[in-house]
Amino acid sequence: MEGATFDYAKLSAKVKIVFREALKPEVIVTTSEGYLGRVHVKVISPVFDGRGEQEKQAYVWEILNAHLSDEERLGVTLVVPYGTDELP
Repeated sequence: MEGATFDYAKLSAKVKIVFREALKPEVIVTTSEGYLGRVHVKVISPVFDGRGEQEKQAYVWEILNAHLSDEERLGVTLVVPYGTDELP
């Protein structure tokens, strides 16, 4: 898959749905396009309040692993989770 191009619009939409369903009702999900259509994700939810970075990363990738195919996961290259307690 090295050098593969991804359908950013399609994958981004799916990632947003996955996180909104898994972390509802209070979640904000934004994406931006990375290299060759890869998806970068920012997720803000009170689910992450008080959690360390490793725990937050494990949690978001557990969600993605459960809902995306292997190929789709290769298109998600960055996930930055924030708790509401980290916002100014």
